[in-house]
Amino acid sequence: MNAQPELADKIRRYFAIHTAAQLIPEIILMPGGETVKNDESHFNRLLDIINQYSIDRHSYVAAIGGGSLLDMVGYAAAVSHRGVKHIRIPTTVLSQNDSGVGVKNSINYFGKKNFLGTFAPPVAVFNDDQFY
Repeated sequence: MNAQPELADKIRRYFAIHTAAQLIPEIILMPGGETVKNDESHFNRLLDIINQYSIDRHSYVAAIGGGSLLDMVGYAAAVSHRGVKHIRIPTTVLSQNDSGVGVKNSINYFGKKNFLGTFAPPVAVFNDDQFY
């Protein structure tokens, strides 16, 4: 959010106009980089939010960020209710060419990279080379 401090407000305004979808009351902020995959508290927090807001297989979870964040959110979506639909919005050059368009989802566990994971394609990828 440091790079785009107005992003949360833009998202809220968009969903206020386009009422076909309902946005949960809070936009969840998480760290980027491997930190989000190394510390399982971020994964558990996302599972708690999915549960708290009754997000199910008819719902969507959208992730905006780099590859590590997209991996973790995709994994949480894939293991919740046997697969909540997820949308990936990659914001780094690497994620726009790798995790943003891929089907791999994971977190690091036991100190091992990508130890827990799934293969679950996103329902949509918004790959905007102007997003920075």
